[in-house]
Amino acid sequence: MELTADQARKLARSYFDLAQVLGEYRFDKFDILTSAKRTKIEGFERSLLDASTSFTSLAMSISLADLEPVLARIDEVTTTLKDNINQLQKVDRVLKIAGSAVQLAGAILTGNPEAIFKAADESVSIFA
Repeated sequence: MELTADQARKLARSYFDLAQVLGEYRFDKFDILTSAKRTKIEGFERSLLDASTSFTSLAMSISLADLEPVLARIDEVTTTLKDNINQLQKVDRVLKIAGSAVQLAGAILTGNPEAIFKAADESVSIFA
């Protein structure tokens, strides 16, 4: 069975929430739990957080695989940004380009193709 990016994100959230509830339980019952039981619960909590992280990584991998058509555009935009930074004399313009590159990176990390295209277009519009 292959998961979609949304399913992997949902699993990541569910496992994170479960770990959080388990941690709260451990703290709430701290005085009545034996040291061994606290340690065991903490181990389960850590395993659940690790699973959440793995599901998040899987979601990102799936999302990035879906973005193959977008990668050429991202490469084009980042190359344009890089080439133009060295030619600029005004600090404000360099800052605007750097901010644009940061926004593009953030969009890429979301795995949302629509957000990536929008951020890429906004980056290119700086030079229009």
